[in-house]
Amino acid sequence: PTSWRTGLVTLGIYATLNASTLICTTFLGPKVTTSFGLSSQLALAAISLATAFTAVKIPLFAQMHARGQTSDITNVLYPRLRWFWLTYIGLAAGVVIFGPWILRSVLHSKTTLLAAPLLTALFLVIGLEGHHAIFRDLTLTSHRNPFVIPVLASGLLIAVSSLLTVKWAGLWALILVPGIIQLCFNNWWTVLIG
Repeated sequence: PTSWRTGLVTLGIYATLNASTLICTTFLGPKVTTSFGLSSQLALAAISLATAFTAVKIPLFAQMHARGQTSDITNVLYPRLRWFWLTYIGLAAGVVIFGPWILRSVLHSKTTLLAAPLLTALFLVIGLEGHHAIFRDLTLTSHRNPFVIPVLASGLLIAVSSLLTVKWAGLWALILVPGIIQLCFNNWWTVLIG
């Protein structure tokens, strides 16, 4: 019963995480978009690696829900959340500090990363997104999906707000708009539900 809802949630997540690249292409041009796209891909790669600590336990969490052992889930989840944050912060710091040098001096890339303040903000927003995604996935193991309306609404609001603000705020709009909108509800509500 949750599969169609999960499909809709995926659309909202796409609007939250990926629509900004399309908006960047339209309004800020290809050079800025390549830097933004590369920076976003590195942040998403870091979040993928960091969430592996909890993702491997999703089948176990589903079994624990089915067996009625929900109170034991925290014993498995919370140590892995610490590993998630340690890994993500370490990778983010590595990219912010060493990424530009590696791209320029080692890889001889013509594509640059975003400036350090923008890159740091991007990693913060993606980190919070990944954190609440862990709790969303945890909730889905209980065969409940109360996230359709909040995720679709925030995805739509992020896309529209980004379109309206990108002309005067540039890349800051594409990074801060999703962060602020998610902080208003999904970043904390999803964790509370989980």
